[in-house]
Amino acid sequence: TVAGAETLLAASMREGFAQSLAAGVTTLADIGCGHWTADAWRASPVNIVGFFEAIGMGPRRCVPHLRAIEKTITDCQLMQSAPLDDIMSRIFGISPHAPYSTGPEVYQQAIDYVRSHGLPICTHLAETRDEIEFLSLGTGPFRELLEQRGLWDGSFTPPGCSPVEYAARLGLLDRRPLLAHVNYADEADIALLARSAASVAYCPRTHQFFRHELHPFR
Repeated sequence: TVAGAETLLAASMREGFAQSLAAGVTTLADIGCGHWTADAWRASPVNIVGFFEAIGMGPRRCVPHLRAIEKTITDCQLMQSAPLDDIMSRIFGISPHAPYSTGPEVYQQAIDYVRSHGLPICTHLAETRDEIEFLSLGTGPFRELLEQRGLWDGSFTPPGCSPVEYAARLGLLDRRPLLAHVNYADEADIALLARSAASVAYCPRTHQFFRHELHPFR
């Protein structure tokens, strides 16, 4: 059931908080969605920068109950308006999921919202070579997945560039974003990131689990 899945995920979050504290980490950036995530953030023993996730591609990019940007903004507003003692050491922002699952309109709405409200923003970027193919040519496993799920309606035009360059064109790199992964970046991408105010969160255990190539930071 949905409730059962949420209970398991909340337990996993609590375990992550405990592991972090055991390693001396007292501040975490975390991505989630829904009231149960907010409850876990409120009860966290560590400082939290919580990002409410937005997903929306093709015909679902503007459907609130499917976690499009309107639902995400509402979640963020509710947390921002919570009593101060409930959100002490808590900061909330928005995370458009990734370029293959989130249309440019959703990205732009998220960017505009965090700009006008002074909030942080995060996204998954350049995680796989499939993402590079999807943005360069509009082909590959991500295109096939979108078609299988009825999310490819021709409204997305592949930008014909790398994920990092795409983020720059969207204006995302100007918002001091936190970029998760960035496993596949060439020298031009790294130079672009170096000129921006972006930060990269390399995820070593995820990288190892999916057997990615050596990360460029090495």
